[in-house]
Amino acid sequence: MDVSKRKLCQYHLYIDNFFTSPDLLVHLMKNGLKATGTVRRNRIEIKHEFDKKAVKAASVSPIKPLKRYSSDVRNKAEIRFPSAFVAYNKFMGGVDTHDFRCKKTVPKINSKKWTWSVFI
Repeated sequence: MDVSKRKLCQYHLYIDNFFTSPDLLVHLMKNGLKATGTVRRNRIEIKHEFDKKAVKAASVSPIKPLKRYSSDVRNKAEIRFPSAFVAYNKFMGGVDTHDFRCKKTVPKINSKKWTWSVFI
């Protein structure tokens, strides 16, 4: 199938962390395809640790306001998010919902006997 670069620039992929790697995103970008995804920690060579209690602020533009629960206010407060986060959360909702439902419906049975696991 031959797809021109002109048509590829019309698409934007949103990828789950199971499939995403920095090398994949760079490869897609070089071929003219936009992609957004989360990356697992074990797939990154240089790691950046962030303080979990630090105030979350974004200096990236464009910024969109979202309402999220704030433990300081104990109510929903308006927080400014980069638009990339907003788009990712909007389009990855189906995958996250699917993962959540799979965890709830599949019974989790742990056993030390291997024969029981094979039988189930």
